[in-house]
Amino acid sequence: MRGLTVIDGCAYFCQELERNGHLSKEEMGALSHQSIINKQHLDFYLDDTTSTNWDSWCVAQGILLGQAVLAEVGRLTPLPVDVVITVDDGGALPPYTDYSVVSFGPDSGDESAPSSTFRFYVRGNGERWIEDERLDDMRDAILILRS
Repeated sequence: MRGLTVIDGCAYFCQELERNGHLSKEEMGALSHQSIINKQHLDFYLDDTTSTNWDSWCVAQGILLGQAVLAEVGRLTPLPVDVVITVDDGGALPPYTDYSVVSFGPDSGDESAPSSTFRFYVRGNGERWIEDERLDDMRDAILILRS
């Protein structure tokens, strides 16, 4: 896999880092910066998220991409990396008060569309985008690959 880089202990898709140069790692923190820069919407690569197996396809593609990312980043640095794949089947939104645990904002209306995301980051100082203790509180189904 080409197109990955490690800068100051953070791993990125090169093209996405260039495309998002306006985002500041200093303001956001390394973990958030990597998680946003490296976020990919797996469902964007599907023609139809209403098919019965769209979510399985997204997870399969996410696993393949995740394995490639972990292998390439492993060649660039010994730092530990997490790959996070989420799947949200959409539908009625529960009454959340903490919107940081879901993939939509408070102004999104009563329904969310099906979606699937992929992101990766270097686990610096034991930080994680999603703490293991919070997995049960997540609306989205989650798969985490760790190096």
